[in-house]
Amino acid sequence: MKCCGVDLYETENGLIGVLISPCFGAGWSTWNDRRLAFDKRIIEKFLKDPCIFGNELQLDKFLTENIDYYSRESYYLGGTRDGLRLEFVPKNTRFIIEEYDGSESIHIFNPDEWIIFGEEEE
Repeated sequence: MKCCGVDLYETENGLIGVLISPCFGAGWSTWNDRRLAFDKRIIEKFLKDPCIFGNELQLDKFLTENIDYYSRESYYLGGTRDGLRLEFVPKNTRFIIEEYDGSESIHIFNPDEWIIFGEEEE
C-alpha cells in the first residue's frame, strides 16, 4: 500500500505505522516532510535500530543514503532527540498529525466532533 509516493508500513491486522515525536521541542514530520512519519523504510529502520533516531549524524546518514526525497539542507532532525513513538492507525482511516510546540499527536477524524454550518438539524 502506498501514500504520497512511498510504501506504507502495514501490520498483518491492517494497521498502518505512523512515527511521531511526542516530546516538546521540534516535530518529526510536522516540521519536515510528512512522508517521514509513514515511510516504510524509515519505520523498518526504527524497529530494527531505534538508537539511530537519537543520533542526528547517524540518522542523517541513513536518510541521505536511503530516502530520495530527504535533503539535509531542508530538514531539521532535532525532533528525534527525545525519541520517536510508533503509533498505528487503521487502514482507510482519516487522521491528522497535530503539533503543539514540537509535540506531535494523532487525531482520528470523527465526523461527530466537527461542526458544519449550513446543514439542517434533524
